[in-house]
Amino acid sequence: MRLKKILKEIGHNADRYVDIDIKGISDNSKYVREGFLFLALKGERLDGYDFIQEAIDRGARVVVSYKDFIAPCGVVKIIVENKREVASDIACAYFENPSRRLKIVGITGTNGKTTTSYLISNIFEQAGFGTGLIGTINYKIGNRTIPAVNTTPGAIELQGYLSEMLGDGLEFVVMEVSSHSLQQERVRNIKFSSAVFTNITQDHLDYHKTFEDYFEAKARLFNLLEEGARAVINIDDEYGKRLMESLKTKPITYGIKADSDIKSKIHKMDIGGSIFEVLSPYGKFEIKTKLIGLHNIYNIMAAIGVGILFGIEEEHIKKGVETLEGVKGRLEELSYGQPFKVFIDYAHTDDALRNILGILKPLTRGRLIVVFGCGGDRDRAKRPLMGRVATEFADYVIITNDNPRSEEPTLIANEICNGFIDNFRNYTVILDRYSAIKEALRVAKNDDIVVIAGKGHETYQVLKDKVIHFDDKEVVESILLNKA
Repeated sequence: MRLKKILKEIGHNADRYVDIDIKGISDNSKYVREGFLFLALKGERLDGYDFIQEAIDRGARVVVSYKDFIAPCGVVKIIVENKREVASDIACAYFENPSRRLKIVGITGTNGKTTTSYLISNIFEQAGFGTGLIGTINYKIGNRTIPAVNTTPGAIELQGYLSEMLGDGLEFVVMEVSSHSLQQERVRNIKFSSAVFTNITQDHLDYHKTFEDYFEAKARLFNLLEEGARAVINIDDEYGKRLMESLKTKPITYGIKADSDIKSKIHKMDIGGSIFEVLSPYGKFEIKTKLIGLHNIYNIMAAIGVGILFGIEEEHIKKGVETLEGVKGRLEELSYGQPFKVFIDYAHTDDALRNILGILKPLTRGRLIVVFGCGGDRDRAKRPLMGRVATEFADYVIITNDNPRSEEPTLIANEICNGFIDNFRNYTVILDRYSAIKEALRVAKNDDIVVIAGKGHETYQVLKDKVIHFDDKEVVESILLNKA
């Protein structure tokens, strides 16, 4: 890609600069190679300006910076405003806007994005469409799977992945779209063929400050829809109703309580899954799923709505839903011959925790034992809320570390405990997560259910001064097999 072409695409004066061939682009100096364009912008934690020399040493031929610097001979210097749009615009231009030639479905909401994305992807694949996936667990590009760093990658990585998907001949991309990515303009130049709103509950208020700001960040996705494209919205959620009323094009709606386009009549819901009847623009049909709980019925309705929007036949929708047996770290049952049940789940908000405990409590013949913590340097207001939810449902609670980051773990635990219902005494605090899980498995008896919440699919733990390998599933397996 020629430099002048990129500059013209982003509306910058190309005539002032010598035209050279750009071999790649990066905003991380460590990934710069010979002939690269380096973006030296100021982020929330790091300042790209501080890494200009390293990028040049690694072979950068063009440096785009928000602050002037002395460029050595052979390096093109371009000064721009320090705006988040710059990275998105340059990435879009360099990769020639791949989203124009893909059908992209964006999913936003506090809870349910990952499972909904897997369901939609499965529906498209059952219908014979090559489908890419970008989300919290991983990025799937053809036969290649990349562990996810962020729910939605940075603008440069995102455009690069979309370009790869296009090159692999994929037709659809299903993408989880976080509120952070919308606020930070990472998805600014992507045109979405449809967008899904699952729900909104308290989360990320450390970043967005107010719930209204959080909602408005989520709602930005629907401004990125292609002309005439339709959304799929949960109108059992009050904010979903509000969003629906703001859209120019009538969405497909879903819900159980509300008068919606897609509804469900539940026949059976237990620890083995659900059987329910779907009433939709396609008529009535039955769904049998191994996904547990009411929240997953909502996720399935969202996926059905997307399938209908794209004209996928009922048999492919039904098969796409019913063949998805589970999602890693989402109410995932771990069975190693023990006489009690163990589940791990990513639930890290009070609403998500309420969903899973509300499902499991009526199905628990013994005690419901819950192990969880809350992340450090994140929304503090949800800590007592999660504490309250845990004590409303659980018979025994073990408070432990999640990803404490730079915060004092004891203070995080205290803030969780401040939300406990009155007179709840059946709990303990064991900050070491391995020891907490081991204790839960030690005290569990026949017919008990142990829930280990907060991390789900994650394979790391962020401590004050380091990141260590930590996988709840591996820990449970090692303890139970050693017990056996």
